[in-house]
Amino acid sequence: MFLRLAVLALCVTTAHAYPNYRDNIPNGYNVANPCDSSKKWDGVGHENPGGAGTRNPFGKDFEVNKKVWDAAFCRKDSDGDGRTNGEELGDPNCVWTKGSAPQVTTGITHPGVCEPIGSSQCVGNNAFVNCQNTGEFVCPAIHNADTVKFEYRFPETAVPDKETTYMCMNIQLPVDKTYHMIASKPIIDNIDVIHHVVVYGCPGVGTAPGLLDKPAECGKMKAQCSEIISLWGAGGTGQCFNENMGFLVGAARDGLKYAIIELHWNNPMLMPTYNDSSGYIFYMTENLRPHNAGVLTIGQGYFLIPPFTDGHVEVGTLPATCSRQLMTGDIHVASANNHMHLIGKAQITELIRNGSRVQYLAKDDVYDYNSPKTFSFAEPVVVRPGDELKTTCVYDSRQRNLTTFQGEATQEEMCFAFLTFYPKENMKKTVAPSWKSLDACDWSMGPVRKGCNFTQINNPADPETAQIHAMIAAKCSPFVCRHECLAYVKELQKHPCFQGDVYELFQFSALRVQSNSEYRAKMIYLFAQLDSCDWELWQEGKGHTGDAGGPISVGTSRRLLLSTVIASALITLFFAIYI
Repeated sequence: MFLRLAVLALCVTTAHAYPNYRDNIPNGYNVANPCDSSKKWDGVGHENPGGAGTRNPFGKDFEVNKKVWDAAFCRKDSDGDGRTNGEELGDPNCVWTKGSAPQVTTGITHPGVCEPIGSSQCVGNNAFVNCQNTGEFVCPAIHNADTVKFEYRFPETAVPDKETTYMCMNIQLPVDKTYHMIASKPIIDNIDVIHHVVVYGCPGVGTAPGLLDKPAECGKMKAQCSEIISLWGAGGTGQCFNENMGFLVGAARDGLKYAIIELHWNNPMLMPTYNDSSGYIFYMTENLRPHNAGVLTIGQGYFLIPPFTDGHVEVGTLPATCSRQLMTGDIHVASANNHMHLIGKAQITELIRNGSRVQYLAKDDVYDYNSPKTFSFAEPVVVRPGDELKTTCVYDSRQRNLTTFQGEATQEEMCFAFLTFYPKENMKKTVAPSWKSLDACDWSMGPVRKGCNFTQINNPADPETAQIHAMIAAKCSPFVCRHECLAYVKELQKHPCFQGDVYELFQFSALRVQSNSEYRAKMIYLFAQLDSCDWELWQEGKGHTGDAGGPISVGTSRRLLLSTVIASALITLFFAIYI
């Protein structure tokens, strides 16, 4: 799992800044927070003190100047407070160069915040500065006498000199008693590399899913630990769960006993000297709350975004027919998070009942990957069996010159929404994204999908499957359309496993999910034989029409032979669980 190839050399847009850009300005790591001089403003060019999100005036000017410190930029007064950027950052004579020592290292002020903040000169210039917001994690329940804190940290670990790394560590949760986890927050050690953290619970695992407390790149480590129980993104402080729910941990039969902490390291400058020992804090109580919590994942799991395009749309739906199958009763959504990557432009997640929108669960009219929002509800939103949950993602790929695939890497894309809800027992499955036109019930409820038995079609020893393989081998050759192959492919199109998106799902599962490399190699050859007559089918007007019941699409397999090699690691995890 998590296989990626360097051939996906996509351009990372410069519209997103990273913490190590502080190296490009004097005293970049020494800028005081104007609200509290004892604290630093790490995101010097951003409105958020922790970095990420909207830029402040200094950040906007820095971007225009291509993130270069030169004499002209040094002499500019970005925040309009009467002092130049150089004077505020300790380079009054504008002679500093990257890597050298600044002329002044004390009394450093913020070049993006007009100071003094309350002066008449700065009125209207600092709307983004909220000195009442301390950036501290606020959750009254963590101060209760019955709340216990459990802390886990990675040992000091070297960060690879590559742009994207997912580093995981197995941990054992407390098992002496039965607890509800009621809050959580990250321990951020190296702000220069940490982009987000996800904690996965390991349901039903009585033994450790691997070596404990030993960091390793995630690989297949998460195969049996897919239940999201906590997540953090840049700019956040932690999660304080609704008072009616908690994640069940510990001695109870269904209590989580192990978990995996996943750190997403983002190192676009390929720095070889970074280390990190981040981690997580969990707050738990023995006084169990009324309901067990869960996180429902919905969205779209497979797509291709063309380059040079503004407004490309992908949609993932949990339709009414599927929610009736997955839900045994009402659920109450306490919070929702949208999730895309760098070229995500907008995303909405909505609850639909009887064909009409009830309300938005998460609405990002302007999506910012570096500043994710959590939409919380004081009165949790009720979702009923027969309701529809829909996620719509809009992308802007105008700065990309190659197709963008779905995947976990920062330069790849996602279209997911995470809904924290209770009671967990009312959802049979908590991982329920679409796969192209197939909803979660189409592709994950048992081995039969739209009439195609995936267990059978993926078993070359099955008599019917063996007969199909033999006929393809006898009648078809790769890249050359034989008359007898064209006739057989037309006949094969009547088989439910060789129609529309079901056929593409079959290809995906055969080429990307199966662990047997010999079988995978044979299937690559088989699909190359099958696809040899795509052009002839298209000429006869039998091209794929876009619905799941159409014939095999023109070029489908050729495209998938490439895309499956570099396809989504997250979706691979889903198929590893369900197929």
